[in-house]
Amino acid sequence: MGGDRWSGKRVLVVEDNAFNQALVRGILGKKGWQIEMVESGELALSRLSEHTYDLVLMDVQMAAMDGLQTTMAVRASEVGMDGYVVKPIAVDKLFSEIGRVLV
Repeated sequence: MGGDRWSGKRVLVVEDNAFNQALVRGILGKKGWQIEMVESGELALSRLSEHTYDLVLMDVQMAAMDGLQTTMAVRASEVGMDGYVVKPIAVDKLFSEIGRVLV
């Protein structure tokens, strides 16, 4: 499964649930992507101010600063959310949406 057209892309995953973190890491890791995982909106904003990512996958329902609040803060700097997938994650839908966004 490695070596696809997005191999080597930098991905920031914002997810506060350990099970979901492992699930997403397993799915994306098979694609050869460079994955960075954070567990809060605050940490996501910090990482986004320090690094450039090709893709950000963000959970919406998180404690403290949720995904929508985090996205609004990111949008304030002219960057934002371009798509979404619902949980439980269907792998084909995830990659379909990623393909739509990363054209």
